[in-house]
Amino acid sequence: MGVTLTCNRCKEEKAFKDFYKNTFTKTGKSTHCKECIKEKMRVYYGANKEASCATKNAWYAKNKESARKKIYAWKAQNPKYMVHWHAQNREKHAKNVKAWRARHPHYVECHKEYNLAIRSGMLIKPENCMLCNKEGKVEGHHHNYSKPLDVVWVCTKCHRDIHAKHRLIDVK
Repeated sequence: MGVTLTCNRCKEEKAFKDFYKNTFTKTGKSTHCKECIKEKMRVYYGANKEASCATKNAWYAKNKESARKKIYAWKAQNPKYMVHWHAQNREKHAKNVKAWRARHPHYVECHKEYNLAIRSGMLIKPENCMLCNKEGKVEGHHHNYSKPLDVVWVCTKCHRDIHAKHRLIDVK
């Protein structure tokens, strides 16, 4: 089994990997196992929910840029999570979309004009992505939302990459 440690809380002998890192101990690992620490945190959070939320919100306000950068990077690495989340939370997602549209009417108006131009034939989608030249479904990317018909035709992957890069630039 390899190197083991005994948890000071549950008194179980567990693998070295089942303990968090702690540079202040001789072993370099925490004296309590991960499960015991998680349980302790669940109990504490349940008893001190308001204080925990206030602390978390204060930290986020202070570290907003780095937190957003980490969130966007994680989402880019885990795209299937968002698909699964949307499927499990349809009502909440619909409410979030409605709130986003209320906060960003200029984007909504731009997309309306763009879609109307496609339906009427004023804009014609090409067969290939303008960036990677991949053949298939393409989407229109707007560099400037005040010009709804000025679009770059890109595949979904390239479009996602463009927006991920913009988010990282905006955060910096």
